[in-house]
Amino acid sequence: MIRDRGNADNLERAYRGSLLVALIVAGILAPRCAKHTTGPHQPAKLPAMSLWENPIADSSPVYLSPVAYGSPQYEFSITFPESAFTHLGRVDDIWLRYQVDYCSPVNVSAYSACESAWHPIEAWPGSFDCPEFAVPAWSRWLLSCSASDPARCFLNTAKTLKVRGDLWAPQARLLRYQEDYASVVVSLNRHRGYRALGSDGRSVWTTLSAPYGDSLFVFDPSGLCQRTTWLSGVVLAGMAWSGTEFWVVEITNPPRISLLSGDGTLTHGFTVPVGYWDLVRGGIAWVDSLLWLPRCDRYWPLPVIMKMIAIDPVASLESGEAVIVREVPAPAAFRDMVGLTSVNGELIVITGGTLYQMQLNGSVDEGRSLKLAGGPIAWDGESIWMLHSGPVGTSTGGTLLSRFSL
Repeated sequence: MIRDRGNADNLERAYRGSLLVALIVAGILAPRCAKHTTGPHQPAKLPAMSLWENPIADSSPVYLSPVAYGSPQYEFSITFPESAFTHLGRVDDIWLRYQVDYCSPVNVSAYSACESAWHPIEAWPGSFDCPEFAVPAWSRWLLSCSASDPARCFLNTAKTLKVRGDLWAPQARLLRYQEDYASVVVSLNRHRGYRALGSDGRSVWTTLSAPYGDSLFVFDPSGLCQRTTWLSGVVLAGMAWSGTEFWVVEITNPPRISLLSGDGTLTHGFTVPVGYWDLVRGGIAWVDSLLWLPRCDRYWPLPVIMKMIAIDPVASLESGEAVIVREVPAPAAFRDMVGLTSVNGELIVITGGTLYQMQLNGSVDEGRSLKLAGGPIAWDGESIWMLHSGPVGTSTGGTLLSRFSL
């Protein structure tokens, strides 16, 4: 009896200890609206910039650090002349490029004069399968993608940008954006990904993938973060608004489509009898009371979207498994779908840097090239919201949320 009581006490202590650890982890990982939720450009500015415009209105020449190489964690300085500021009139962003060796750990920071502290720009643990003679790579960043402070905070009173870390040959230029281009910083780390984006017409919802579950962020139309929720153990791949509620794709095996309540709770759902990677590319869209999703039919050497499938959500909830009512062949261009939404009864698809409009009978327009490195998209009834990493050719990391007219 005493031994049993001792075991019970040990079990109770272990339970309390594990519960405490779980609460601490939850407190650390629980998302919070950033202190500075908007960059120098506010999405409240209307009308929103056209999705087809180049957001960069003008830029300065590229300026180099006088020292190209240094020891690990060496501090480099790039000073911009007054003529660059006079020419632009306004500085909205800073484009930074440098060389790194991704076979080794990489840690790069920039000094924020606003915070009087070094702000992380890039962190990489290093690779273990590199060749004997690795080729250095160029890493490109927009500082607006890398911090919630305005990019101009990285210039001190001497108009100098300071960077340090495992890098060499840094160079930078100043950017001025179009007046109606607006962005909000929603990701501070390139190694975390936003997969889901949706809008109910009043707010914009997006999720940030993390090891222990997604973080759900809700923004108002002006780009201010309203609230956040931690979806413990849940990772989402897409989000669609039906007019009354959100439908989301859960990354499980098999995948699962569920309803997402206003407080971030997953309620009723059903499984989809396809492979893990079938539904994690592109997202999900709602058209005429049906859920539309991409379906991969070939995975090697690259996943290829072979068809779009339509699911009856009412019948699926009743059966517990997806009831597929339509299948439409997809064009070869839908090889690498990253964004999917619906506008006025048509599917809007982003793939390979191009936006396509697809009718439900399978016909697709010629497509139009985007000026931004786009990702997940959502329609709020008036505008397109898109997660992106800045203008094409300027950034390889970080995530911004912007609003555009279509």
